[in-house]
Amino acid sequence: MQRGREPLVTVLTGPRGSGKTRFCSVLAARHSGVAALISPACEDGEGRRFGIDSVVLPGGARFALARVVDPDYRPQRASEEDGLRHTLAEAPQEEAPPEEVPPEGVILGPYRFSRQALGAAGDALRQELLQGDHRLAVLDEIGPLELNRGEGFSALLRDLLRGAELPLLPLVVVVRPSLVATLCNYIRRERKGCSPVTIGVGEGGDAERPAFLRSLLR
Repeated sequence: MQRGREPLVTVLTGPRGSGKTRFCSVLAARHSGVAALISPACEDGEGRRFGIDSVVLPGGARFALARVVDPDYRPQRASEEDGLRHTLAEAPQEEAPPEEVPPEGVILGPYRFSRQALGAAGDALRQELLQGDHRLAVLDEIGPLELNRGEGFSALLRDLLRGAELPLLPLVVVVRPSLVATLCNYIRRERKGCSPVTIGVGEGGDAERPAFLRSLLR
């Protein structure tokens, strides 16, 4: 069967600490029919980052996505602009030791990403999309692991764009500013006929407003 106009893909971008994950969380929390996979930072008791989790909304399933394993890495304090880091992370009071991270993980920068957690988080979003009545999918975030290595959530992103065994829905994808062009080119290849729209966090879009949600569903 021939498909009609391809659903819109929105690329959401902004520097670290600008509130991208919080924006996606509010979008999923305030509006029905939004399924999201978000990746909040994990912090110790002093607000220093030591890892990344993945959370699938609206269900709230959580997965330990990545932990710092570089002994020379100096954890930075999370930005006060991104309050989600403090409310979602539920971090322990001490930094997770490297031996708690699965040895088969993927190293990127100071982090080791768990392949098991990547797969489980992706499967949880797939299940949410297949079981629920959703209008919009959100994927936070895509980075070098996916775009440069073809790992991480790359298969999930591809299936969301193609509608391969998943509903073909309007999609919001989060990416850092330096990878916007690379991601947009990938989107054009995988969702034929789609011209992605790029917006920055804080550039006039209010995730709580119904009108903004409607703009994503075109």
